[in-house]
Amino acid sequence: MKTNKGYIADLSLVLICVFWGTSFILVKMAIAEIDLYFFVFLRFALATLIVGGLFYRRLSQYNLKILRDGVIMGAALFGAFVTQTIGLQFTSASNAGFITGLHVVLVPLMLAVIFKRMPALNATVGAVVCAVGLFFLTVGDTFMVNRGDIWVVLCAVFVGLHVIFTGWFAVRHDVYLLALTQLVTVMVLALASSFILGEGSVSPFTLSPFVILVVVVMGVFATAFNFTLQTWAQQYTTPTRAAVIFTMEPVFAAIFAYWWGGEVLGSRGYLGAALILTGIILAEFKIREWGRERNSSITNNADESHHGRSRVEKDGQ
Repeated sequence: MKTNKGYIADLSLVLICVFWGTSFILVKMAIAEIDLYFFVFLRFALATLIVGGLFYRRLSQYNLKILRDGVIMGAALFGAFVTQTIGLQFTSASNAGFITGLHVVLVPLMLAVIFKRMPALNATVGAVVCAVGLFFLTVGDTFMVNRGDIWVVLCAVFVGLHVIFTGWFAVRHDVYLLALTQLVTVMVLALASSFILGEGSVSPFTLSPFVILVVVVMGVFATAFNFTLQTWAQQYTTPTRAAVIFTMEPVFAAIFAYWWGGEVLGSRGYLGAALILTGIILAEFKIREWGRERNSSITNNADESHHGRSRVEKDGQ
């Protein structure tokens, strides 16, 4: 029997995909004017202020375990954002969207490695199809690998780790404090990177109106709203189920990249994108298990110290 929270969680993840889909082209345009590390810092600083302001009363429940697990999630998230933002300097928003979507296939494969279990046959077939699609998407019509695409592949690995960590930790802690901790972690790491690796400090008062607009949109919707909502939603689903829904993200990314940026993939690019989506669906979309998986994740919520492990282990099978 499907629960209301299960349906709401699924719809929440779809909404997240819409906001993340818009972020590729907007970020690509913004980082042409601003240091990428400082951009990430501003985005997450705004998100931290929003989430902290909404849930500061919960700080009395804060403990070292939330700090530890939130920092782990934040470190993976920082790796994902930095590698993706670097990649967007050298590749198209459409490519970045589809390649980032590879994390859907990587999640069950990484879980299989973690729990020493062979991945399901459909996951293996999906990974092979995605690999072929990745080849066509990255070499394009020129048969030359874009270095930006390589950075985004690394981003997909970090995103996969973040999905796994979120599914593991969200059921063990106050989800809002956990979300706040990961936002603060990314903010601090981005600020430090801006001084160490960036192009020097940038005054917020010298930013163009467009960059300010992008920072606000990304900070409010694609960061504060999305990651808080994701952390809540993944209490009622498994990492693999979340990854299945996230297949919509690259589709939205391609739509907005065409709409706002006029990006058009070549013939091999479209073939590669189609193969990646096909591989993702082959790897993860198990229709018969969809309802059963939701029921299992909801039932397991009765024991917070046990159900987090059992749900993640199940994804590794």
